[in-house]
Amino acid sequence: LNARIDELNASLNARIDELNASLNARIDELNASLNARIDELNASLNARIDDVNTSLNARIDDVNTSLNARIDDVNARIDDMNARIDDLQEDVRELRALLIDTIKRIAPAD
Repeated sequence: LNARIDELNASLNARIDELNASLNARIDELNASLNARIDELNASLNARIDDVNTSLNARIDDVNTSLNARIDDVNARIDDMNARIDDLQEDVRELRALLIDTIKRIAPAD
């Protein structure tokens, strides 16, 4: 009877080992499949992120170019206004000097 129990026990252990090996092999297959799918999804996501970044960077460059052009235009206008102010200030100085000279000529001498 003990021999038969040992035989059944050995047979059962062998079957458990077979099932364990089969289960481990299946888990390894599923792991490999999942890892491959995760790698595909990561690659796809990274490609999409790169596309979005490229698009955003291009848009930012366009906006920067537009803003810089507008700033340059405003600066040119400011330069023009400053030049006009300088001209007006010179005209005021000339008119003041002319007015002072005119007043001196027509004012009675003391």
